[in-house]
Amino acid sequence: MNEIGEIINHLEPIKIGSLDNQGKLNGKGLILDKNSENIKWLRIGNFKDDQLEGVGLKIFAGGESYLGNYKNDNMCKASILENNGDRYFGQFDELTNERSGKGIIYYWTGDTFIGQFSKNLSFGECTYYWDNGSEEKGKYVNDK
Repeated sequence: MNEIGEIINHLEPIKIGSLDNQGKLNGKGLILDKNSENIKWLRIGNFKDDQLEGVGLKIFAGGESYLGNYKNDNMCKASILENNGDRYFGQFDELTNERSGKGIIYYWTGDTFIGQFSKNLSFGECTYYWDNGSEEKGKYVNDK
C-alpha cells in the first residue's frame, strides 16, 4: 500500500453536513468511512445520528452500490448494482439487510429472475427468463 493509502486507512470518518454537539450527522449529508467488516464505503442521503434514514446511497470500495430506502442504516427497498454487473431491485429485511420479499434480478448475461426471496435465497413461485426468450416457471425452495 502506498503512503496515501495508509493515511486514508487511519483517518477518522469524514462527515459533511449538519453535525450535532456529539459530532453525529443529522439531515442531508455524506459520510466516508469503513463498515463493521473494515470495508471502505461512502454513504450519501438523509441521516439520523450517523445512520441513513429514508432515501440514501451506499457505495462500497469494490464498486457495489445500494440505492434505496433505509431505516437505521438498513435497507428496506433498494436497487443493487453488483461488481459483476448483476442488478437487483426489491425488498430487504430491515434487520439483516438480506433480500426478503419480492424482487427482480437482471443478470449481466441477459437472463432475468422474478420472484420471492427469503434470507437472500429464492423461494415460492418464481420465473426465470433466459436471454434466448425461453422461460422457466416453478416453485423454489432455498434457491433451487
